[in-house]
Amino acid sequence: LRDHTLPKLGVVVKDQNDGTATWSIVDPDVVRRQQAAREQAEAARSSPRTPPPAKPTMSADTPPQNMFRAQTDLFSQFDAEGVPTHDAAGALLSQSARKRLLREREKHERTYLRVKGETP
Repeated sequence: LRDHTLPKLGVVVKDQNDGTATWSIVDPDVVRRQQAAREQAEAARSSPRTPPPAKPTMSADTPPQNMFRAQTDLFSQFDAEGVPTHDAAGALLSQSARKRLLREREKHERTYLRVKGETP
């Protein structure tokens, strides 16, 4: 009755901390919109989260300077070492993003040199 019938009639019942309840009469359409918003929020919280897209695996024999050049859907411009400087939309990458990419490149370079038989 309280959660199904009364809201359809525009009656809102609110529980108080002291165990009592108050009620008010409002437009039934407003109550329906609020109820739909609550249900959507609850569904969003309870739905399983989608995992982030998997990073493309880089072959160990790919030269470090070509590591990011194949990812044209993510990056549009590169420096002389092959590290991206601009994202796909043409915006300059942040300093932290660029540092992260440099670390990835250095890690890949160590793997590449190990596979090629050279010492890093």
